[in-house]
Amino acid sequence: MKFFPSSIQNYLVATMACLCVPGIGALGYMAYQSIVDVRTNMELAELVEADKALLLAGNAIRTARGQAQTSIQVADDPAATLKQIEDSNRTRIADAVAQLDETGLPGRKELIAGILQQQKLTEARMADLYAEASKPKAQRSLAATMPWYNGIGAIEAAIVKASDETSNAARLADPILADLQGFKSAGWDVRSNYGTQCSVLRPVFGSGKALEPAQIRRLGELRGVSNTSGETLKQLASRPGVGSELARNVGVMSAEVEASNRKMDELIGKLGQGAGPVIAAEEWTKQCNGPFTAIVSAVTQSLDDMVVRTDKKLSAAWIKLGIVAALLATLLAICVMSLRGVQRRIARPLVSLKLALDEMQQGNFAKAIPAAPSPDEIGALSGALEIYRENALALEQNRRDRELAMLADAEQAAHVQKLLGEVATIVADAREGNFSGKAQVGGMEGPLKELVEGINEINAVVDGATTEFAEILQGIAGGDLTNRV
Repeated sequence: MKFFPSSIQNYLVATMACLCVPGIGALGYMAYQSIVDVRTNMELAELVEADKALLLAGNAIRTARGQAQTSIQVADDPAATLKQIEDSNRTRIADAVAQLDETGLPGRKELIAGILQQQKLTEARMADLYAEASKPKAQRSLAATMPWYNGIGAIEAAIVKASDETSNAARLADPILADLQGFKSAGWDVRSNYGTQCSVLRPVFGSGKALEPAQIRRLGELRGVSNTSGETLKQLASRPGVGSELARNVGVMSAEVEASNRKMDELIGKLGQGAGPVIAAEEWTKQCNGPFTAIVSAVTQSLDDMVVRTDKKLSAAWIKLGIVAALLATLLAICVMSLRGVQRRIARPLVSLKLALDEMQQGNFAKAIPAAPSPDEIGALSGALEIYRENALALEQNRRDRELAMLADAEQAAHVQKLLGEVATIVADAREGNFSGKAQVGGMEGPLKELVEGINEINAVVDGATTEFAEILQGIAGGDLTNRV
């Protein structure tokens, strides 16, 4: 089936399109996939950064919660400390929410709304803390701080929920990120349950009373979850491929948590032996907060490893996109240059040759064959056609020269024939005694000219002699004998 029966130029363009379009389409699709990979990894990086910001914010406000209660217990004027904690919590939550909002996480608006709602409710309870802080130290009670304390827990729960959502989104995108998310999740369980033990024991250690059965059961549950999560972290850290820094941080965290739990158990053993606190509030806060740095370091290290992972994937995606884009640009340039080359070296010369051949078919050989841009096969064809045209012109000139020569020969023959007729007339007149005839030589050359001139001379001599005799004879007849011949 002929798609382009009348134009080789269209055929060549279609051929170039058939050659270039599949490659351009494939590279274009690869470029699209690379762009998708870049965007996906950028979103992953944003999710990991938001996850990190959320957890650090949750850790900070939870740590500040204990510091607020401690300041109410021991500080003469805790208002300044409470104000600092309030401002710091507000700033950390705002930063974490802003980073969460920058992600493409579905449902982030609802998660942010949940955090802000709990924050608003909790900030409304700060008045209770300031009111309690304004009392004399001996009259202060932690019971008045519990609504705010529980409100901080609600904010943390909303933050952890948002963190879990970001973790799930990252976990589904990359199996390595899923493993690192396991570190983060287990580490946060250790931090949460270990910290809750401190909160449960704070009022008990302040009073020195023995633990109630419900408190013992609650502490057992918290310790069990904390220990289980710690063992999970150790197992994860022992797997091949885990970063050395992360494994080291997990080891440090486990050692510090275990040491703090032993000290905690020693203090629990002192309960019920007498009235009064078994440990000062500031010392208890310091002891409880001791492992937090190691716990948060392990969790942060897992998040940092996630950032490194996403950065590597993002860099690889950018490199891939750059390579594909360069290949696509190169292919486009090659296709454009090839198309221009086909137009310049094949299509246009062939069109010019066709026009020249059309002129030659009409008998017009005056127009020269256009020279080809390159000495290739088309250039050889153009040269051959130009030689053919020149030969045709030479043959035409030869034909015209032959026709002119034949015309000259015919004119010469006619002139000879005429001259011969004149000679025959002169000879016939001479037989009759008339020697006055004279033939016109004209442009005649050669022996025939000499013959005619000789006849003319003979006629002239004979005519002159006969004329002279006739004049003398006429004189004699008239009696004049004086003339001589």
